[in-house]
Amino acid sequence: MSKSPPSPAERENIPVVGDSYHTLQRLTFELLEAAQNEILILSYALDPRLYNNKVLADLLLSLIHRNAYCKMQILISDLDSLRHGGHQFLAFAQRFPSFMEIRLQGQATRSNWHEWLIVDTRSVLCRDSIASKEALFSRHDRRWAIQLGRDFSAMWNSAEKHPDLRRLAYF
Repeated sequence: MSKSPPSPAERENIPVVGDSYHTLQRLTFELLEAAQNEILILSYALDPRLYNNKVLADLLLSLIHRNAYCKMQILISDLDSLRHGGHQFLAFAQRFPSFMEIRLQGQATRSNWHEWLIVDTRSVLCRDSIASKEALFSRHDRRWAIQLGRDFSAMWNSAEKHPDLRRLAYF
């Protein structure tokens, strides 16, 4: 799996202080606001502090209205957190199935703790794990985004279309 970062000239190390997700959340919103065609998310459990809030929901609705052909693919490892806690992405996936699809990572990659947000094959927000205090962020590194996108596609192709992801209700 490729995880080599972009060149130092094209990346910013984003420190996340303590347990604060403000910087990561701001960068996530910034990337999603600029999205035009494709969003790829690799996440162990879709951290609700980053992905389960009204601002994000509004940004996704805006994207859907701007481009009816945009796609969002989400790979997760931990289905139990969604099963027990609910998540607004489930509602989006059920309401807009042609826009968003969520899959459970295949057995070979399910222990993967990487957290990636790849937007339009050009922007990347990447953490080594959900517990990581730092992230790598690049707005315009197509080479790195393509490299991670290929790894994502390989995982996507071996991922499961788990039946619970279609039936889970939004709480």
